[in-house]
Amino acid sequence: HNGSTTEDAHPTSLAGGSSAELMAAFSRLSFGEHAPGQFVVLGLMVPVRDVLAGTWQLARHILQIVFGFSLLAILVAVFTSRAVTRPLQDMVGAVRQFAVDQVTRSLPSHRKDEIGLLARSFFDMQCLLKAQLETLRQKEAHLQYLVQHDTLTRLPNRLLLFDRISHAIDKAERGDRQVAVLAIDLDHFKDINDSMGHAVGDKVIQYVAQRLARYLRHGDTVARLGGDEFVVVLEDLDGLQQVVAIVQKLLLALQQP
Repeated sequence: HNGSTTEDAHPTSLAGGSSAELMAAFSRLSFGEHAPGQFVVLGLMVPVRDVLAGTWQLARHILQIVFGFSLLAILVAVFTSRAVTRPLQDMVGAVRQFAVDQVTRSLPSHRKDEIGLLARSFFDMQCLLKAQLETLRQKEAHLQYLVQHDTLTRLPNRLLLFDRISHAIDKAERGDRQVAVLAIDLDHFKDINDSMGHAVGDKVIQYVAQRLARYLRHGDTVARLGGDEFVVVLEDLDGLQQVVAIVQKLLLALQQP
């Protein structure tokens, strides 16, 4: 036959009468060198399912590879979250807790990477802030003490005295008890300052404050109003006789040289 090579694929009946889809391929081969017009056609028919079997197998392999890489990506994401995101979240939580109640939590400072460096920097910052806050609290407490106490005798001053008197009255009303307030000043104290100087006068004031505090009961208050003036608040009293006994004891204490 004269013609060209052809390839074809179409449904064809198999031998024996069964019907199946076949894939057919034809190729022309020359019959000799000196007769170019002569050729023979060779054909091959294969069932389509056999041809597509390799395709479906390749598709399954591709799906398995895609599933494997997806699973690997999930595992890498989980590992990255545990290795990077979780330490960062712990550090954020530690910083927030420190900002609320100044509690220092453990940080991943043992790590050798950038996260460990960041954790150590956070820890150093927390220690520095904690030390500064403690210093501020101490200064605040000292200022509060100075506001409510006399600098010379360290006794309560007028401000704290009024608060103690108010508290003593409320306590006495609840317990059906009595409160006494004693006003004390030193005789001839101006003569001591004039003859011996204010330094000696300050020493006398300090000794008087110590003696008054020493001979008072636990819970009573002695305060300095200024100069040589003191006030004593006696709480939880039964009656006047108990007040007289305490006053006599204080006078005897002040009469000692």
